[in-house]
Amino acid sequence: MTEKATVASEVTKAATCKDKGTITYTATFVVTSSAGEEPTVEYKASSDVADKTVVIPPSVTIDGVTYRITEIADNAFANNKTLEKIVISDNIKTIGDNAFNGCSSLKKIVIPDCVTEIGGGHSVDVRSLRL
Repeated sequence: MTEKATVASEVTKAATCKDKGTITYTATFVVTSSAGEEPTVEYKASSDVADKTVVIPPSVTIDGVTYRITEIADNAFANNKTLEKIVISDNIKTIGDNAFNGCSSLKKIVIPDCVTEIGGGHSVDVRSLRL
């Protein structure tokens, strides 16, 4: 995937994400590392809780710098009652605590094998929804 979002400069900032031009939503990212050739960010939250599907792209561009999205924050999707499907890019390594807590409509989570850590406190069995 090569989708990228562009945002203004701030440590935490909303960005527009697109999945192959079909799914568009606004999300918040936190810069976790701006050093080196591969700066990274954490996916903090989706601003549009009405979305049924969220696709987390592999990268986001902030002030011309492309950051790999490597983490999903604690409580990122917590209590989102409309979310049915989440697709996670191959860059994600960590899913935080309670990231999907209270997501009563969640039916599918596409989690790549590269995810090495899934936090606790989810009200859904994340591993059973994993595709």
